[in-house]
Amino acid sequence: MKTLVLLRHAKSSWDDPGLPDFERQLNPRGLRDASVLGQRLAARGFQPDRIVVSPAQRSRQTATLVAAELGCEELIEYAAEIYEASLDELLKVISNFDDGDGIVLLVGHNPGISELAAVLLGTPYENLPTCGMVSTNFSVGSWRLIEEGGGVEVLRDTPKAPLEA
Repeated sequence: MKTLVLLRHAKSSWDDPGLPDFERQLNPRGLRDASVLGQRLAARGFQPDRIVVSPAQRSRQTATLVAAELGCEELIEYAAEIYEASLDELLKVISNFDDGDGIVLLVGHNPGISELAAVLLGTPYENLPTCGMVSTNFSVGSWRLIEEGGGVEVLRDTPKAPLEA
Protein backbone atom coordinates (compact mmCIF):
# COMPACT_ATOMS: atom_id res chain seq x y z
CA MET A 1 0.00 0.00 0.00
CA LYS A 2 1.25 3.48 -0.91
CA THR A 3 -0.31 6.74 0.25
CA LEU A 4 0.29 9.95 -1.65
CA VAL A 5 -0.80 13.21 -0.07
CA LEU A 6 -0.91 16.10 -2.52
CA LEU A 7 -0.77 19.58 -1.02
CA ARG A 8 -1.04 22.85 -2.88
CA HIS A 9 1.10 25.57 -1.30
CA ALA A 10 -0.70 28.07 0.94
CA LYS A 11 -1.80 31.56 -0.14
CA SER A 12 1.10 33.66 -1.39
CA SER A 13 1.67 37.38 -1.63
CA TRP A 14 1.41 39.41 -4.83
CA ASP A 15 2.44 42.64 -3.07
CA ASP A 16 5.74 42.99 -4.96
CA PRO A 17 5.10 42.77 -8.72
CA GLY A 18 8.84 42.91 -9.39
CA LEU A 19 9.56 39.81 -7.32
CA PRO A 20 10.22 36.69 -9.42
CA ASP A 21 7.47 34.07 -9.11
CA PHE A 22 9.92 31.57 -7.60
CA GLU A 23 10.64 33.94 -4.69
CA ARG A 24 7.07 34.88 -3.74
CA GLN A 25 6.40 34.24 -0.05
CA LEU A 26 3.28 33.32 1.84
CA ASN A 27 1.03 36.15 2.91
CA PRO A 28 -0.29 36.31 6.51
CA ARG A 29 -3.29 34.12 5.65
CA GLY A 30 -1.02 31.57 3.98
CA LEU A 31 1.25 31.42 7.03
CA ARG A 32 -1.75 30.86 9.29
CA ASP A 33 -3.40 28.31 6.97
CA ALA A 34 -0.27 26.16 6.63
CA SER A 35 0.05 25.90 10.41
CA VAL A 36 -3.66 25.13 10.78
CA LEU A 37 -3.51 22.38 8.15
CA GLY A 38 -0.48 20.90 9.91
CA GLN A 39 -2.43 20.90 13.19
CA ARG A 40 -5.38 19.20 11.50
CA LEU A 41 -3.13 16.51 10.03
CA ALA A 42 -1.40 16.01 13.40
CA ALA A 43 -4.80 15.59 15.09
CA ARG A 44 -5.49 12.74 12.63
CA GLY A 45 -2.19 11.08 13.51
CA PHE A 46 -0.72 11.72 10.05
CA GLN A 47 2.98 10.93 9.86
CA PRO A 48 4.66 10.89 6.45
CA ASP A 49 7.80 8.93 5.64
CA ARG A 50 9.02 11.70 3.35
CA ILE A 51 8.00 15.22 2.34
CA VAL A 52 8.94 16.15 -1.24
CA VAL A 53 8.65 19.85 -1.99
CA SER A 54 8.99 22.32 -4.84
CA PRO A 55 11.92 24.62 -4.01
CA ALA A 56 9.84 27.76 -4.68
CA GLN A 57 9.74 29.92 -1.55
CA ARG A 58 5.97 29.62 -0.97
CA SER A 59 6.12 25.81 -1.18
CA ARG A 60 9.13 25.69 1.13
CA GLN A 61 7.31 27.82 3.70
CA THR A 62 4.15 25.73 3.45
CA ALA A 63 6.04 22.47 3.90
CA THR A 64 8.09 23.82 6.80
CA LEU A 65 5.02 25.05 8.69
CA VAL A 66 3.08 21.81 8.13
CA ALA A 67 6.09 19.67 9.06
CA ALA A 68 6.70 21.73 12.21
CA GLU A 69 3.18 20.89 13.41
CA LEU A 70 3.83 17.21 12.63
CA GLY A 71 7.26 17.27 14.28
CA CYS A 72 9.03 15.97 11.18
CA GLU A 73 10.92 18.87 9.59
CA GLU A 74 13.87 16.55 8.93
CA LEU A 75 11.80 14.63 6.36
CA ILE A 76 11.67 17.58 3.94
CA GLU A 77 13.57 17.30 0.68
CA TYR A 78 13.40 19.61 -2.31
CA ALA A 79 12.84 18.50 -5.90
CA ALA A 80 13.44 21.21 -8.50
CA GLU A 81 11.45 19.31 -11.10
CA ILE A 82 8.20 19.92 -9.17
CA TYR A 83 8.26 23.68 -9.83
CA GLU A 84 6.18 24.40 -12.97
CA ALA A 85 5.98 20.65 -13.62
CA SER A 86 3.73 19.12 -16.23
CA LEU A 87 1.54 16.15 -15.38
CA ASP A 88 4.06 13.77 -16.96
CA GLU A 89 6.90 15.31 -14.95
CA LEU A 90 4.95 14.92 -11.71
CA LEU A 91 4.14 11.29 -12.53
CA LYS A 92 7.86 10.70 -13.13
CA VAL A 93 8.75 12.28 -9.76
CA ILE A 94 6.30 9.92 -8.03
CA SER A 95 7.58 6.85 -9.87
CA ASN A 96 11.05 7.61 -8.53
CA PHE A 97 10.03 7.72 -4.86
CA ASP A 98 11.84 5.22 -2.64
CA ASP A 99 9.73 2.09 -2.26
CA GLY A 100 10.68 2.01 1.43
CA ASP A 101 8.46 5.07 1.88
CA GLY A 102 4.81 4.16 2.35
CA ILE A 103 3.43 7.68 2.88
CA VAL A 104 4.73 10.66 0.91
CA LEU A 105 3.56 14.26 1.17
CA LEU A 106 4.13 16.15 -2.11
CA VAL A 107 3.93 19.96 -1.87
CA GLY A 108 3.60 21.85 -5.14
CA HIS A 109 1.65 24.17 -7.36
CA ASN A 110 -1.46 24.44 -9.46
CA PRO A 111 -2.50 23.55 -12.04
CA GLY A 112 -0.21 20.52 -11.72
CA ILE A 113 -1.24 19.36 -8.23
CA SER A 114 -4.97 19.53 -9.00
CA GLU A 115 -4.51 17.88 -12.38
CA LEU A 116 -2.42 15.13 -10.82
CA ALA A 117 -5.09 14.44 -8.19
CA ALA A 118 -7.79 14.17 -10.85
CA VAL A 119 -5.75 11.85 -13.06
CA LEU A 120 -4.67 9.55 -10.23
CA LEU A 121 -8.23 9.34 -8.91
CA GLY A 122 -9.78 9.03 -12.37
CA THR A 123 -12.12 11.93 -11.63
CA PRO A 124 -12.90 15.24 -13.34
CA TYR A 125 -10.50 18.11 -12.65
CA GLU A 126 -11.32 19.86 -9.39
CA ASN A 127 -9.26 22.88 -8.39
CA LEU A 128 -7.53 22.40 -5.03
CA PRO A 129 -7.64 25.72 -3.19
CA THR A 130 -4.47 27.15 -1.69
CA CYS A 131 -3.36 24.93 1.20
CA GLY A 132 -5.83 22.30 0.02
CA MET A 133 -4.80 18.67 0.23
CA VAL A 134 -5.99 15.30 -0.98
CA SER A 135 -4.78 11.96 0.38
CA THR A 136 -4.89 9.00 -2.00
CA ASN A 137 -4.23 5.31 -1.36
CA PHE A 138 -2.86 2.91 -3.96
CA SER A 139 -2.94 -0.88 -3.60
CA VAL A 140 0.59 -1.33 -4.93
CA GLY A 141 3.94 -2.20 -3.40
CA SER A 142 6.00 0.11 -5.58
CA TRP A 143 5.64 3.76 -6.54
CA ARG A 144 6.52 2.74 -10.13
CA LEU A 145 3.26 0.78 -10.29
CA ILE A 146 1.02 3.77 -9.61
CA GLU A 147 -1.16 4.43 -12.62
CA GLU A 148 -3.83 6.82 -13.77
CA GLY A 149 -7.18 6.12 -12.13
CA GLY A 150 -5.61 3.70 -9.64
CA GLY A 151 -6.02 5.82 -6.53
CA VAL A 152 -8.73 5.85 -3.88
CA GLU A 153 -9.39 9.16 -2.13
CA VAL A 154 -9.06 8.87 1.63
CA LEU A 155 -9.25 12.50 2.70
CA ARG A 156 -9.64 15.95 1.20
CA ASP A 157 -9.10 18.90 3.51
CA THR A 158 -8.44 22.62 3.72
CA PRO A 159 -7.82 24.88 6.70
CA LYS A 160 -11.31 26.37 6.19
CA ALA A 161 -13.22 23.08 6.06
CA PRO A 162 -15.40 22.21 9.06
CA LEU A 163 -13.69 19.84 11.47
CA GLU A 164 -15.04 16.31 11.49
CA ALA A 165 -16.68 15.15 14.71
